[in-house]
Amino acid sequence: METSWPLDHIHLVVKDVDSSLQFYRDILGFEIEDLGDSICLSPPTSNKCIIYLDQDVLHTDKENYIYHLAILVPNRAVLGSILEKILKIWDRIEGYADHLVSEAIYLRDPDGIGVEIYSDRDRRAWIIDGKGFIAMDTLPLDIEDLILHGRRSRVEPRVTHDTILGHIHLRGSSPEAAERFYTEVLGMKIKGIWFEARFLAYEDYHHHIAVNNWPIPRPIDGSGLRSFALRRKGLLESVISKGVSRKTVELVCGAPTAIRDPNGFLIEIME
Repeated sequence: METSWPLDHIHLVVKDVDSSLQFYRDILGFEIEDLGDSICLSPPTSNKCIIYLDQDVLHTDKENYIYHLAILVPNRAVLGSILEKILKIWDRIEGYADHLVSEAIYLRDPDGIGVEIYSDRDRRAWIIDGKGFIAMDTLPLDIEDLILHGRRSRVEPRVTHDTILGHIHLRGSSPEAAERFYTEVLGMKIKGIWFEARFLAYEDYHHHIAVNNWPIPRPIDGSGLRSFALRRKGLLESVISKGVSRKTVELVCGAPTAIRDPNGFLIEIME
């Protein structure tokens, strides 16, 4: 996995932290740390918080909300072992998919927030066209083979120390405006357009951010996405110079370290 991964963490608002911990800690295997105003979720032994949970009430937008956060595990053996465990103890499974570039499991957490757990296929097998678009699809996943692979590998059915926040998929009223913002202001590249959804990423990844306007379920009222953080050298300076001059960036509370995209999502910029 890349050492300069741009997605640092995501901040969620939940109704009941205890219920959330049963899912993220007891089922998925994250380690927790109570920070007082929030709960930090870290992959085992990593000391790296990738998910923050707040027990609070969030103003919910009926058009702009999180579709899912995506947890990237290092290989399909880990994915298969987690899947076998989930099938036994969690009933909020949304589906499974072979995306060509990855294999994925889709769940809902106790607040109805979408959670994807996935592993990437070897990048040498990805199909990239002349525009830099990376071929992706939604095909049936061979669940039996995936579980068998995990069982044979005898890995522990939980996230591992090198698990990261792979991507974030947003439901936004204007994917077109999002595309302009994430490319022109944040410097990402468009990696694909699929049924109006935009898939955007840095470097050669299939997507770090996706935005669609599909009629998809929302999290429970009062729960959802508070913010997410991008960590990339030189990004803050670039955002200020591009965004402020073009008047497309809102400097939240006067601080140039948090901005809102055109659909209202709050983004922390970290160096």
